[in-house]
Amino acid sequence: MRYPKSILIMLLIILIYSCKPEESVVEVPESTWVSVYARYLAPDQAYKTEVTFFKGDSALTALPSKIEGTVIIGDQTMQSRQLSDNMIRYQADFNGDFRKELSLEIEAKNIDRKQLPIRFKKTPEVQVAQQKISLSQGGEIIFPTSVQLDDFEEIIIMLNDSKKQTASISIKGPSSLEKIAISSEMIASLKNIGTGNFYLLRKRSVKTDDKNEFWDSLIEYYSDEIEVEIVK
Repeated sequence: MRYPKSILIMLLIILIYSCKPEESVVEVPESTWVSVYARYLAPDQAYKTEVTFFKGDSALTALPSKIEGTVIIGDQTMQSRQLSDNMIRYQADFNGDFRKELSLEIEAKNIDRKQLPIRFKKTPEVQVAQQKISLSQGGEIIFPTSVQLDDFEEIIIMLNDSKKQTASISIKGPSSLEKIAISSEMIASLKNIGTGNFYLLRKRSVKTDDKNEFWDSLIEYYSDEIEVEIVK
C-alpha cells in the first residue's frame, strides 16, 4: 500500500519530535530588592535608619519579605516592625557623634550580600551675604569652600520666616557650588519679615546591584539651623 508523499513527510516529522529528549525547565530564583533609608540630624546628633526587604520576579511585582536573621547598623541591632499584614520594616533610631560612614550588616541565610557601607556627606557651615534675605530682591548663600555634587546628589535649602512660612530651594548635581543666588521668585511663599532661619539638607540616592539582589539607598544629612534676617 503506497502512501502519498505528504503523509510520509508528516509521519517523519512526528517521529523526529517524538524522539527528541524533553528540555529541562530551569527555575529562575526570586530576586531581592532592599530599600535603605538613613538620616543624620546634626542639631540633635540623631541617626534614623530603616531597611525593607522585597522578593519577586521584578521591582513592580516584588512583595515585602521578612528575612531569616538580623540587621545591624553600626553597633545597633535593628528592630523589626510589622507595618501591615505583609509589610515589615527594620529600623533603628539612636544618638551619636557624626560619622562619615556606618556599616549596614545583614546576618541572614537568604541574603547573599552581607555588608553595605552607608556614607554620609556633611554640608559646610555657610554664610548669608549681609546676613539678610530680601523678600523683594532675594539674597545669596556663600560656601566657605567649593562643594561638589555628583549625578546622584542634591542640596535643598529650607527657609522659614518669623511665622514659620516655608520656602525650599533645590540644587541638583552634577554641580560645583561656591554660592547660591536666591531670587525673590524662589521665596515667594515667605510673607513675614523679621528673624527667620534656614538649614541645608544634603541627600544622595545610591543604587547597588549584586547578582539577583538590588539595593536602593537614600542617605540624608540635615545641617544645624542658621538664623537670618528677612527684610522687605
